[in-house]
Amino acid sequence: MKKFSMKKTTAAAVAAAVGAALLLGGAGTLAYWSDTAASSTQIVNAGKLDLGATVTAGTWKVSNGTTIVDQPLTGKVVPGDQLKAEFLVPAELVGQNLKSELKVTPSVPAGTLSSKVTVKVAIATDAATTVTSSSTPIVKEFTPTTLAAASTGGNVKVTVTVDFPFGTAVDNTSIDTALSAISLAYELKQIANS
Repeated sequence: MKKFSMKKTTAAAVAAAVGAALLLGGAGTLAYWSDTAASSTQIVNAGKLDLGATVTAGTWKVSNGTTIVDQPLTGKVVPGDQLKAEFLVPAELVGQNLKSELKVTPSVPAGTLSSKVTVKVAIATDAATTVTSSSTPIVKEFTPTTLAAASTGGNVKVTVTVDFPFGTAVDNTSIDTALSAISLAYELKQIANS
């Protein structure tokens, strides 16, 4: 039996490595494939929350019982009359997760007639809120979807009603008096979408 020497084993390993190197590097090259691509520029657009500058005031209409219903107001009011006007508030909401509130702040009714009438304000189809000296603003929440459903032509309807009730006793203190300062302030702002 022959003994292998370390020199022969080492020499054989070196020869194998040199042969492999010659095959790989000397006899040809290894190839690999590569390709590149780029995405197009991505644009992220912000939404929009806009309360138009021009609020359209409706014509005051008067009703008195069942015989006079929604007639344009051309004269002075008398006990038993109910006045109503619709204000069209332009509002626009654009944004997937946008949530907002429309706040309507009515002025406190003033003038001698103010103690004889009841003033109510309603946003869209909500129930009317009575306006008093301690009133807080009337608020309604909207998303783009609910705003579209509640508006007509991009306008949210705000209705103001003034009731001048027919009393049960004589009260001449309201004769030839006035109700003034029925004005509304509007604010549309984003709120947390929780």
